[in-house]
Amino acid sequence: MSRYNEKIPRLEHYSQQFAKRLFACHPEWKQYESRYAQGEPGLLDYFLEVKIPSANPQVIAPLLIRTHPREVFVRWMEGWHVHISPWSHQSAESHYEVVLKTIDLLVSDEYLFANIYKDGECAGGWGGGVGSVPAEDFQPKPGQKIVVRSSRGNHDREF
Repeated sequence: MSRYNEKIPRLEHYSQQFAKRLFACHPEWKQYESRYAQGEPGLLDYFLEVKIPSANPQVIAPLLIRTHPREVFVRWMEGWHVHISPWSHQSAESHYEVVLKTIDLLVSDEYLFANIYKDGECAGGWGGGVGSVPAEDFQPKPGQKIVVRSSRGNHDREF
């Protein structure tokens, strides 16, 4: 092992297992990997954090993938995020498979992220597959604006 690798803190087990699977599916994201610590001084656990630059020129924020104890947190756009935790009696393999499929859907440009703005402030949001969100959900009330984005921008709209 090189000296460089010895200085990188070792990820806690869940994060390590998830990182191995994530980078097997998306090796191009390895360059965006970092780690963050949680815990008491001297008893720190290190977790995975990956900040992937947005492929959508309308969205400045990167796609953030972060592990927590037995959970993956994914955030993109202002106000939108998801926590993916294992279900009761779900195998580890099944859980990691669900997480990776969810992330792949989010970056496929076939998932819509929608935020409602009132007086310039984000007041809520939702997401769904292209074609799965009813048209009436995109009708803003007076004083509101709805901004819809997809990961690559092919389905971007503003109402």
